[in-house]
Amino acid sequence: MESFNKVIEEIQNNDYLRHMKIPFPVGQDKDGKFVIDDLASTGNIFIAGVKGSGKTIFLNTFISTLIQVKTPQELRLIMVNRTEGETDIYKDIPHLSMPPISDPSMTGQVLNYLRDEMERRYVYFARKNVKDIAKYNEIMKRNDEEEKALPYIVFIIEEAVNMLKDSDKPEETMNDIAALSLKAKQAGIFFVVATNHVSDDIFTNSALISVFPNRVAFNLESEEFKKLLEKEYGEEDSWTFGHLYYFRHLGTKPIKLETIKITEDETQDTIEKTDEDYTTSSLKSYINSNKEIDRDFRKKYLWLLSENSRLSKDNRAMMLEMAKKDKEIAELKERLGL
Repeated sequence: MESFNKVIEEIQNNDYLRHMKIPFPVGQDKDGKFVIDDLASTGNIFIAGVKGSGKTIFLNTFISTLIQVKTPQELRLIMVNRTEGETDIYKDIPHLSMPPISDPSMTGQVLNYLRDEMERRYVYFARKNVKDIAKYNEIMKRNDEEEKALPYIVFIIEEAVNMLKDSDKPEETMNDIAALSLKAKQAGIFFVVATNHVSDDIFTNSALISVFPNRVAFNLESEEFKKLLEKEYGEEDSWTFGHLYYFRHLGTKPIKLETIKITEDETQDTIEKTDEDYTTSSLKSYINSNKEIDRDFRKKYLWLLSENSRLSKDNRAMMLEMAKKDKEIAELKERLGL
């Protein structure tokens, strides 16, 4: 498995990769070549694998790549993981639209926020007579209004099956994810869903494929999947840690890859560097010049805080902490009587 730093170097030194909107380092093939796709082009991704298969390292590599090569102006993240503390390492990065969420009952509310954001963006597109975020941002840049460009949003859900089971309305929440993910791509909103609970048809199910055209499989301990691999490669595969198969779109042969390794030290270094890079006057200037966008985020923080009495203490504390960091949020909180 190759070092995370080598992947970052390749992205930064390659003009094509550097201009990807959401660079997604999938892995390294048998010839040592990195496979890096653009989530903004390929669409939503579903990741499956049993615990201990390398899925967590894979996600950490993905998140760390995004926050190192993209600014908060270009990209925002929303993270949901029912295991409290699992994503705490990222809680202070400036790319977060809201604090990491571990309360399953909040998932539906976050989806409501994303739906509102999607619809708001389509209103902006209509005003400029365009149909997607790429064309809208091009116009903003051409008109010297780059500060009004919209950031892409990546919604990462870990332990998705458990999260859905523990939510208030699991079936409704899953339907909401499916419906929203099909419509949100043009608005620059993408879903990365990971689970360690898998069924035999998870990579052949047509309904799932329509929502998640790209799928990553770590060790599934699935007899049906082993038969699929035997059919594709002529022999039953032997799984090792970090070994994955990447399904690009419907009907394509899965690509055998090794996940890209990132150490805990590299993750921490990336987060610290991100804090140093973007906790600056330039970021504050960006936020102040995008008051309409930022106000929506602020209202959502406070709405989640006030409306959801089941919110965990840690999440409530993080939201309050973020609110206190910004004077305007504190003033809004006072006006709303929260």
